Amino acid sequence: QLSKSLDNQELKEIATITHDFESRDNDDLALWKQRRHDDEIHERVLTVATNDYERYDPAPALVKPRFKLIPN
Repeated sequence: QLSKSLDNQELKEIATITHDFESRDNDDLALWKQRRHDDEIHERVLTVATNDYERYDPAPALVKPRFKLIPN
């Protein structure tokens, strides 16, 4: 019986306010999901072991020497 006590203008205002709250809730939900996603990625980045990337340790070169190092 709400429609009988309110005119069309008041109903439009209530509908607009309700729509504003719903859209704000959707924006908050999208923002929350984005932040959660970013936090998950940040956690994964932090758990990657980076200590093996700090120093340069090249593999030994497998090149045949020009002469014999130890005489027989």
